[in-house]
This record gives sequence, C-alpha cells and structure tokens, in this order.
Amino acid sequence: MTTSQELLAPSQGAPSGTEAPELLRLEGLSTSFFTHVGEVKALRGIDFALHEGEAFGIVGESGSGKSVTALSIMGLLPHPGRVTEGKVLFRGENLLGWSERKMRCLRGDDLAMIFQDPMTSLNPVFTVGDQIVEVLRLHRKISKKEAWERAVEGLRLVGIPSPERRARQYPHQFSGGMRQRAMIAMSLACEPSLLIADEPTTALDVTIQAQMLDLMNAMRSSIGTAVILITHDLGVVSEVCARILVMYGGQVMEEASAQDLFDEPLHPYTMGLLRALPGYGIRRRGQRLVPIPGSPPDLLRPPRGCPFVERCPRALRICRERPPRLYGLPKGRRSACWLHDDGAPEALRLGLRKGAIG
Repeated sequence: MTTSQELLAPSQGAPSGTEAPELLRLEGLSTSFFTHVGEVKALRGIDFALHEGEAFGIVGESGSGKSVTALSIMGLLPHPGRVTEGKVLFRGENLLGWSERKMRCLRGDDLAMIFQDPMTSLNPVFTVGDQIVEVLRLHRKISKKEAWERAVEGLRLVGIPSPERRARQYPHQFSGGMRQRAMIAMSLACEPSLLIADEPTTALDVTIQAQMLDLMNAMRSSIGTAVILITHDLGVVSEVCARILVMYGGQVMEEASAQDLFDEPLHPYTMGLLRALPGYGIRRRGQRLVPIPGSPPDLLRPPRGCPFVERCPRALRICRERPPRLYGLPKGRRSACWLHDDGAPEALRLGLRKGAIG
C-alpha cells in the first residue's frame, strides 16, 4: 500500500486525459426502476468517456441521475432498478455482461466506490479495522498481520487520529465525518484504477473536506487512480476535476473542461446553476442569487422533448416536441440544446461568452 510519505511526495506528472489510454466508456446507458406505479426512467442515453488518471466530475441537482449512473457502473442497482440499454465498457469489456461473482472480484480491487451514507455502508457488528482487512485479504494475497498494518496506515492517511486504537472500534463509535473518512480509507485500500466518489465530502467540515480532496488528488498523481467525483457542489468539483459533466432529468446537458464550463457555460441549465452559485462572477452588493424556477421533471412521464423545457427561459417550440441531440462544439465540448442548431433564431443562439449567463 502507498505510504503517506509517498502520497505527499511531489507528483511525477500523471498523464492528462487526452494522452492517457481510455479506462471507462458509457454508451447509450439507460436505467429504469420498475415500480408498482410504472417505469421510472432514471437514466436515458448517457454517454461519456474517462481516461486513466483523469479526474472527472458529474454535477446536477438532486434527482438528475448522478448516483444512479454510479450504481449502474458498479452493478449495484437496488431492486427494482435495471439497466435497459447501453454499455459500460471498462478497459474495453462490457461490464453489463459480467456475472455477479466476476463483478465482486472487480469491486473493491480495480473499481471502488465511496457511498453517500457511511453509516449504512459499514457493518455495525465488525470493527472498522476488520472491515478494511477483509477488503485487503479478499483482493490481495497477504497475511492478516500485514493487512491490519495496511488498514491502520489507511486510517492514518485519511486523517483519523490514533489510528491504531480507532481501527479496533466499531462504526457507532465514530463521528459522521470519521465514518466517511473510514469509507474513503477502505475504498483506497487496494489502490483501485477507478474510484467513484458519490458526495464524499457531504458529512465533513471544510477543513477535512480540503484534506480529502487533497488525498484523492495525491492518489491520482502517485498511482494513477482515475476519479469520478459526483456532487452538487460546484465549488468542490472545480477544485478537483479537469472535466465536468452536467446532468439533468436523467440526461447529459453539457460536458466541458472545468475552466470552460465556468468561463463560458453553453447550456441554459448550466447557466442557471452558475447564477445560483454564491461568489460566481461579479455581483453588486446586495444583489440576490437567482434560483432556477420550477421543479425537475417527473421521470415516470418524462417530457417528450428537452427535460429542461418547463424551466428554461430560452425554450423554443421544438424543445417541447423533440429531444435535442448532444451537439459537438469547439474545444471538445458538448451541449444538448436546440439553440446550438444552425436553424435556431440568431437572436437566441447561445454565444461562446461569459456574458451569455446574464
């Protein structure tokens, strides 16, 4: 296991996403929950690619499909959820065709996930140290003594004080923030190729948040772990991720580099998120934040056209009738909006300038 000294050493320079080999690709991923009241179409045609060592953010409000995307990748969808279409390609192999036994060998080893609620993810009848040891011994041929030493070192890496003593304690003896850090230690124990972090800093104060984000960046730099950071906090994702995917209503709205997304948002939904972000741009003293009016779409009966149409100040008639495609734009960007179409009214076309957010 990587030591704290190795993690905090100067980075040797991980390859950028455009230079590194592709690690993960989603192609047309659609996921539904088949409930007694009907089919909830939680994901509809999600496409994106992730390269080795890359930090990739997924943002959007609650109910946009961020966590369902992660659970679909991991093969951990709760009943009655099911992937209905598409592919999840991990190093070129479609994970959707794998057996549960084969997926269990992958999860925790090459593919790891930090869940939102650490209390429900940790077993209350085993010590925290024993749970990390179990992960290590399942995927690594090491003795129990060595696994225990690595577990203690993992707790030390995530900033838990007195890790030797804490490793012998149970989850209920940890605070919420400490449980979250223990989950991070468990996820990083086998130095995975891909770490999916679903709201990993929710239960942490700002000081520990910064430590955890630094730790994930250090893991990425030292051993090449790719990170998918799922969050509704645009401030957090801007600190960690090179590229950002914006989701809404179970679909991709926009994809861009972090810098381009904040400087030149190209989708009305992204613009709305940024207008509601404290500290974004230049605001006059006393100027109020601008919320996005309305509510997210009902995914039991999703809109025929764009999912954002009922809340969009720039909606066209076609937005209600047909879903937009993901338009390929300069600098490798994508945006799912009819305003990028050559046939859209020139006065409403989205410009490549920060002033378009106004």
